[in-house]
Amino acid sequence: MKRICLFSAAILLAAAVPYAQAGTSLGLASGYNVFVLGAYATPGSTDIQGSVAVEGSFTATGSLSVNEVPGSGSPLPAGIVVGGSLSLAGGQLDNTNAGGAYVGQNVSSSSYFNFEHNLNYGGTLNGSNIQVDGSYNVASPTPINFSAAATALTQLSTSLEGLTANGSVVVNGSTYTLTASGCTLCVFDLTGGSFVGSAINISAPSGATVVVDVSGGSDSFTSGSINYSGGVTANDTIFNFNAATTLTTNSMTIYGSILAPHAAFTGTNGSVDGELIAGSVTGETAELESGDIFSGNLPPAVAPEPATWLLMATALLACSVIRARKARV
Repeated sequence: MKRICLFSAAILLAAAVPYAQAGTSLGLASGYNVFVLGAYATPGSTDIQGSVAVEGSFTATGSLSVNEVPGSGSPLPAGIVVGGSLSLAGGQLDNTNAGGAYVGQNVSSSSYFNFEHNLNYGGTLNGSNIQVDGSYNVASPTPINFSAAATALTQLSTSLEGLTANGSVVVNGSTYTLTASGCTLCVFDLTGGSFVGSAINISAPSGATVVVDVSGGSDSFTSGSINYSGGVTANDTIFNFNAATTLTTNSMTIYGSILAPHAAFTGTNGSVDGELIAGSVTGETAELESGDIFSGNLPPAVAPEPATWLLMATALLACSVIRARKARV
């Protein structure tokens, strides 16, 4: 009986950590320029250099260009993946080296839009303004389990937020100097809020992965800069906004990747040069560039949910009660 109880507890503990994995830990979001766990709405002309995945509906009321720059990330199953409907106002998906577009529901465009590869969709197609250079495939499933991705990315963000900082943050006016040495995983705690005209200078060793945990429920970055020294690069850096419900950038380039699974993101002018992972995107007019797609190594998110700990404790308690009764008999 004791062995059976211990074996059962081990199974429960293993089930509690289904997303633990070595190396780069962005899971299903790895390699995507934009990965959105809700809806995406953009009012202006939008340029996305890499691939984009949206769990909800994707609405572009201005011209949309998805270029999928070769080598911007791999593996990439498609240039556009949308769980809901895709509503366009002209543009193109320059996607000759991947699987085309996957849309779970309807596809429409008010102006000419060119899919330069396959179009897979599960609803209706308003094809009068749409050209497809590849094949039309009806009712093809999307290649992403967005529910699993949301769970994994939320757990990852919480896990990163719980890391102990091993780098220093010195604030001098609007200049933030983040310095770490002798680390392969360099962690900084940055007090969130409104950053206006701020310079964020990050110094860490070459080859290190940098995690910047930014606190606050509402964070904004306006007309500032992000600079690197010491050998570390933007490809190795991720800004983690675990508590943020709103995140805005204005007239600024964010060099590095953003992990904000609960946040509604709005980028006005400027750009994000890295991966953008957000709860939703609205009012976005910033360019989304893929030159600094994340290539760092993050620790696995292994913390079980509280409910799992409770379930495991209950199972062990039940085993103890059974053993005690047998002992009395």
